[in-house]
Amino acid sequence: MEVVEIVRTGDPSPGSPYAQPCFRIPALAASGERLLLAYDVREDWRDLPGPFDIMLRTSDDVGRTWSSPIPFRMHDGSVGYGDASLIAEGDDVWCWYVSSDGPSFFTATAGHGLGLWLAHSVDRGETWTHTEVPGLRPSDVGGMFATSGNGIVLRQGPYAGRLLQPFVLRTQDGKRWAAVAASDDRGVTWTLGPRVGPDCDETKVVEVVEDEPRSAETAAGPSARDGVGGVLLLARDRPRRRTSWSADGLTYSLPEPHSALLDPGCNGGAVTLPDERLVISLLDHETDRCRLVLRVSDDAGLTWSPSIVVDPGAAAYSVLAVLPDGDLGLVYEVGDYHGIRFIRIGVDELGFGDDGQQRLESLSPSPGAAKPPVAGAAP
Repeated sequence: MEVVEIVRTGDPSPGSPYAQPCFRIPALAASGERLLLAYDVREDWRDLPGPFDIMLRTSDDVGRTWSSPIPFRMHDGSVGYGDASLIAEGDDVWCWYVSSDGPSFFTATAGHGLGLWLAHSVDRGETWTHTEVPGLRPSDVGGMFATSGNGIVLRQGPYAGRLLQPFVLRTQDGKRWAAVAASDDRGVTWTLGPRVGPDCDETKVVEVVEDEPRSAETAAGPSARDGVGGVLLLARDRPRRRTSWSADGLTYSLPEPHSALLDPGCNGGAVTLPDERLVISLLDHETDRCRLVLRVSDDAGLTWSPSIVVDPGAAAYSVLAVLPDGDLGLVYEVGDYHGIRFIRIGVDELGFGDDGQQRLESLSPSPGAAKPPVAGAAP
């Protein structure tokens, strides 16, 4: 395991209106040999609205060293930007993010919502084009944003090459839903799939391989894996994370709480390793934002390993990505939003010894728990 402190609360950020900003909401993806890491620059831990910026950093040595912060999207007056989610394949990188000129996710209406934006780079994040995508939001939805962290590109089966990005939707009746958007033309056009929920929040999707396609009766969990593709969705929800399955990445089964996956309601990460095992990062607590762990599944998400504790103390959002050399990259919010940390984890550390002890060495914890989410930073 190798640890790199990316940024600490109070570090100056070029162009920010805040003298001692807070850094939140990490996103991570690998574009060829390059890693891209994005994060919000905020006044404090609270969500949009506010004159927030998104900064980007890159690494060309599998996360051992990182570039200086690069402005990705800077606030414009009171209009702020945040909640980046990266998708990468080859030299192409896509980044979904959100804007606000006043509304929060909770106060946005169908007539005055959050702005949905998609940026595209064809040179591994060196340059970007930014496009607003207002047509993706359904007419009965107020708050809507792309789940921060990352989306995926399907690698196998009839939908190989399809880009998938999860979203969170709040309908006018106050219910929360997840939905996944897909693109089959390299991000030019997107289709929003049917809603998953209700009571689903931020989600991650991972590609799985299994023996045979699931029926409606077996959609909650596969058996072994042997060449039939699918997508597993993991949705944030208290006190257990929910799971759902899709054959095409757009339409999902009814989400069901997974008994093993404790969740205080906090965004986490999920990846498919080269050996087809799944790894997720989440907070192993029913109510508090603390105890960041990894869990591994070798049966496409039907069952999960015991918790592999990364940080037993206060923590919040996390995101995972497979590094160019096949190891695992983890980025997370440290402590009570004290900063953002990158950890490089060898795949041989994802397990337990003969004595039952985890191979990964846990980090020294920050005390307590991170504060719960609140919208509406000061302008």
